[in-house]
Amino acid sequence: MTRDALIEAALELFAEKGIHGTSLEEIATAAGFSRGAIYSNFADKEALIFAVVDAYSVRLTESQIEVLEERPARADSTEQEAEALRSARLVIQLADKLRSFVLLDTELRLHALRNSEFAVRFRAQIEERRQRGAEIMTQQMSVFGRRTTLPERDLAVAAEVAQLGLSQLALIDPEQSDNYAEILALVFRLPVDHSEPIPGGRADD
Repeated sequence: MTRDALIEAALELFAEKGIHGTSLEEIATAAGFSRGAIYSNFADKEALIFAVVDAYSVRLTESQIEVLEERPARADSTEQEAEALRSARLVIQLADKLRSFVLLDTELRLHALRNSEFAVRFRAQIEERRQRGAEIMTQQMSVFGRRTTLPERDLAVAAEVAQLGLSQLALIDPEQSDNYAEILALVFRLPVDHSEPIPGGRADD
């Protein structure tokens, strides 16, 4: 429980103040413990950062999967367009509620750009999310006997980058949120807009 509390406190403080702007003392205090509690659970600040990355990655993966699973691959193009826009608006609307996640993701990417050792671990987490997203996308398409003609992983990358970038813009310029949602919807529609029937009506093994 102490470890989880420290990770939660670090996640929030890293998001708001940045990794380099947050001290171990601040994290311990926010979690309701002394500095010694940190060293009882983590070797150093870098170990705590990695623990935050692991916890954050799990939550982000779950949220992305939830959006994907709630957005079935419609056979009808009109329905698919409406569904993509609905999902895009949901993502943009959630940006404000998930402000800490948007800030933390941006902070972690900055840290990865500055720290090559951290970048290796962070890349592995990103790749795991993308692979899972690609798998769900394939499953959705196969329900209607179709498959995308574009690489699933590339589509997952496009969706991830678009969601993060447009969510950031929505937080900076909320008056343009509807426009950002429409742009994101275009990305969400890519798998169906570039798809073909699956031979035999099912996904290839």
